[in-house]
Amino acid sequence: YSPGPEDKYTVTFSASENGSLSASVDGSSIDSGALVKAGKNIVFTAVPDPGYRVAAWIVNGETVSGATGLTYTHENLREDIEVIVTFAEPETPPGLVLWLDAADYDAATGQWPDRTGINSVSQETEANRPTKVTGGLNKLPVVEFDGERQYLNLDWGDGIGGSLETDEITIFLVMENGKIEGGTQVVLGNYNSNNEITISVSSQNDSLVARISDYRNSCTFTDEPGPYVLTFDYDAANMRTFVNGLLADTFATKQTINWQGTAIGRSGTGDANYWKGFIAEIRIFDRVLTDSEREEIEEELYGKWIPPKYQVTFQEANALAGASIQVYGDEERTEPVGEPLITNEKGEAELQLYNGTYWFTAVYPRYEEYQGVFTVNGAAQLVNFALQGKTAKLLLHLDARDYDPDTGDWPDKTGINSVTQETEANRPIPVPNGLKGKPVVEFDGKRQYLNLEWGEETVSSSEEITIFLVLQDGGLTSTQVILGNRSSGGLAISKSSRDDNPIVARIYGSSSSSYDNCTFTSEPGPHVLTFTYDGSTMRTYVDGVTANSTASNRSINWQDTAIGRSGREDRYYWKGFIAEIQIYDCALSDRKRASIEEDLLNKYGL
Repeated sequence: YSPGPEDKYTVTFSASENGSLSASVDGSSIDSGALVKAGKNIVFTAVPDPGYRVAAWIVNGETVSGATGLTYTHENLREDIEVIVTFAEPETPPGLVLWLDAADYDAATGQWPDRTGINSVSQETEANRPTKVTGGLNKLPVVEFDGERQYLNLDWGDGIGGSLETDEITIFLVMENGKIEGGTQVVLGNYNSNNEITISVSSQNDSLVARISDYRNSCTFTDEPGPYVLTFDYDAANMRTFVNGLLADTFATKQTINWQGTAIGRSGTGDANYWKGFIAEIRIFDRVLTDSEREEIEEELYGKWIPPKYQVTFQEANALAGASIQVYGDEERTEPVGEPLITNEKGEAELQLYNGTYWFTAVYPRYEEYQGVFTVNGAAQLVNFALQGKTAKLLLHLDARDYDPDTGDWPDKTGINSVTQETEANRPIPVPNGLKGKPVVEFDGKRQYLNLEWGEETVSSSEEITIFLVLQDGGLTSTQVILGNRSSGGLAISKSSRDDNPIVARIYGSSSSSYDNCTFTSEPGPHVLTFTYDGSTMRTYVDGVTANSTASNRSINWQDTAIGRSGREDRYYWKGFIAEIQIYDCALSDRKRASIEEDLLNKYGL
């Protein structure tokens, strides 16, 4: 019998003592006893209690050969299954000479008992003692160092001759860096001391490194802060570093280790190079472990200290591809978790996260920013959200019919902004039938202009904009500004003095000579001119037809400005007339833009 796609089978699962077990299908968690469709893959995730490891996976009474990892996937479900995971205490390989577990640290006395009973780890001076943080990592305590004065002395015991002399070594270190950049910090060891070991943050590349003697014998772990399980081993010929069980770096060298009394949290030699971060556990062996021995301890430590991550799938309801999602670890959204995610063609994006509450922000061009919150609690999480298209806001609307030459006021139909000219000699002239029987406001190119003062509701700084201008150019060949500021962060619609004197749109950088340019036309008009900017591309249109486009990532910081000249500068006066101006706070959709252009073309008979 071949199961059909609608057939379902019962999936039951359980864990022995000293751990727990969960299961998921297609990223969604299921309970034991659930009915699952034939052909599905079921992912089981085991979480051992501290100090335990996975001993075996048992499926329908049969032990899965070689399976001792934290996850087991049962593929292509074709029958009822029962999955059991068992746990056991790991066996310690021979050669262990130091074992520190944060659970044993006594901050009141500064004593950190070595579980091997060989060595002394302590700090007599109260002000220099690191602190113990309960529940610091995976609900277990850690020892935290402040990077300023806290450290512990490590005195090798008489049982190993008062120093660690060996040709081989293996070090396991469970930790997190509090500051990965900004100078050398020693986590453990004697810095730049012959035949001695240091685990430190390098000032050369802001990475965590292991060294024997000095920087010439260096092996890199990572430049990430953690938390992680780090392993360093040396077999008298090769140094190796591992991060969470994965090989990170190798370096060939011939060194003899003679490690004298040292420190944790700073360099044992001297009093400089304090380290900021926390340590959960340290184990040191005086030999190189076999790969299987090393891997077993790495897996044990990872399962004990590094909290499991669960898959989080974001699903945008409109299936928008290319939306950017940034996840944060705090409500204020000041602590980003990883790099931004980008949705695929299905509007999906995925990442792995620890248990906890997270906040996120999703953005997409021409859509409103979306902010949400979700919680990961021991299972895969699906986060649904829907981005909404921006509701365009009309920021400025001037119609020549409303201009009053007696006062110099040109009322803004939105009621937001002030457009005026107090000085009578500088006021432009209204022409009642200037454009196909419709009134226009005419500027002489010598001294006539209007001041445009943005209202409180207008945000001068913007990543997007749409401008409509119904105008005719007067034909002067010098540089002239129709609307805007030729200044840092400004935006201007102007006449260029170059080539055939085209009308152009420009967004300025740090000065009037630094700008991104997009050309409209060299024909005087009359025209309906449209300029749009969406934060990445400037576009110009003439009478509803695309003219040009220019890539740009500049921000617009448009301060109070002018119509008929450049802002507050007494120059670049423009000759021509304007019938209407509309400015929107975003890059309108093509459909909306074309609709307004058609209305203006019909209104003015163009």
